[in-house]
Amino acid sequence: MKKQLKKQLTIISSLARDFDINIYLVGGFIRDALLGLHSNDLDFLVFGNAETLAHVFANKVRGAFVVLDEKEKSFRVVKGEISFDFTANRMDTLKKDLNARDFTVNAFAVSLEDFLLELEKEDKIGIFIEKLLIDETGGLSDLKNKMVRVISEEAFIADPLRLLRAFRIAARYQFKIKDSTLDLIRKHKKLIHQSAGERLHEELNKIFSYSNTFEYILLMDSFGVFGEIFVATELMKKHNEYYFHKLGLWGHSIEVLYCFEFLVNNLEKLFNKKETELFNSLKPDIYKLKIACLFHDFGKPDTFSNIDGKIHFIKHDSIGAAKVTRMLKDMKFTKKEIKFISGIALFHMQVGSLAKIENITDKACFRFFKRTENLALPLILFTLSDWLASIRGVNKLDFSQGISFQEFSYKDFLQCMKSMKILLKWYFKKLNENTVELLLNGHDLMNRYDLKPSKFLGEILADLEEAQMTDKVKTKEQAYIFVEHFLENKKNKIQ
Repeated sequence: MKKQLKKQLTIISSLARDFDINIYLVGGFIRDALLGLHSNDLDFLVFGNAETLAHVFANKVRGAFVVLDEKEKSFRVVKGEISFDFTANRMDTLKKDLNARDFTVNAFAVSLEDFLLELEKEDKIGIFIEKLLIDETGGLSDLKNKMVRVISEEAFIADPLRLLRAFRIAARYQFKIKDSTLDLIRKHKKLIHQSAGERLHEELNKIFSYSNTFEYILLMDSFGVFGEIFVATELMKKHNEYYFHKLGLWGHSIEVLYCFEFLVNNLEKLFNKKETELFNSLKPDIYKLKIACLFHDFGKPDTFSNIDGKIHFIKHDSIGAAKVTRMLKDMKFTKKEIKFISGIALFHMQVGSLAKIENITDKACFRFFKRTENLALPLILFTLSDWLASIRGVNKLDFSQGISFQEFSYKDFLQCMKSMKILLKWYFKKLNENTVELLLNGHDLMNRYDLKPSKFLGEILADLEEAQMTDKVKTKEQAYIFVEHFLENKKNKIQ
């Protein structure tokens, strides 16, 4: 343990003695220590005035004091990268308090005083933590068996967000959820609507940010929780019979998520080092991309048509993007998140069309990157996942059968990969450095051609940028000639 943290814990213990307070380290910090993991989030159960203790500690270490929950008497002190949460006891004994918690793997306690005494002898927490453990719910056995188990049915009723948190904990540590706990989740799934949208949003983002989300989303769907949160899933399931994938529209969407996670976990086997590093830079956007995988086709139920025996989903991309926007807005997603996820739905057909082209022109590359802006790279990764899922569907494969690297040699996937590589090559050649400065700007054109600020001036500059980025214009002289041709053509059209 770092000396600074040890010093801070000693200050807390000393203050607790001064205030005649019993204090325990509880919850996630202990769980992670037992798993051999490091955590910067420390939780304390305080049998006494938690607010005063937290306030005085914040002043001592010059940390930021935050009220987490006035009613529950929960307070946070943030110092650097470490957060210290102090919560007053809800029950009159430690045993009762631990039994009133959510899951057994979160219901551990260790006396802070005993913890510091052991820390004097041994700096590695994992070596001594188990012998200090206060475990009233059998959590250590569950932890060793990699099992998430709710302590009581009342836990879900008291705070329905725990219905979702069960999956979040399981996804984070790749644990199983006990059957009896899953049965209770199914029984109380509708209680999830009592949880504030902001809290649901936070839990969902954490779930989707973990590296292997798929099986837990599938589990959430199987036990009804996912459908209660995302109402779109039930509509998409009703549309299953009209879709080519053997599992239907929702089945395809789930498959896209499955393929996406496989690709993200195997980037270095499909791309060169430079490309892999580029995709790895998308890590902060991965959770949004996973949600987009599930709802990129949300517009299909509303746009289905059967013309002469041929199925169409005309404008499902734009209609789906609008529906995704409304759904996520209701769920308290941020404007930035909504723009990203709905943007994938809006543009996925356009990049999908490029994937079919043998040789994509510079003009098409420029327009793709210009139109999609910061979504271009996420769209490339998404498109590969969407195509792989579609190809698997055609070949009667699904997530119940693991992906084989042999599948990447399918003709259609090879074509998609080739097209995406062309886009990546163009990106590295044209866009991966500083933004290219236009040879001419608006002032140049207004001064030389007596133009006014207008939409027309913007059209000239946009066309000039395209010509410059596709190497049709390379010098200032060529740029002026290009503009003069543009003006002449416009004049001839008007006449």
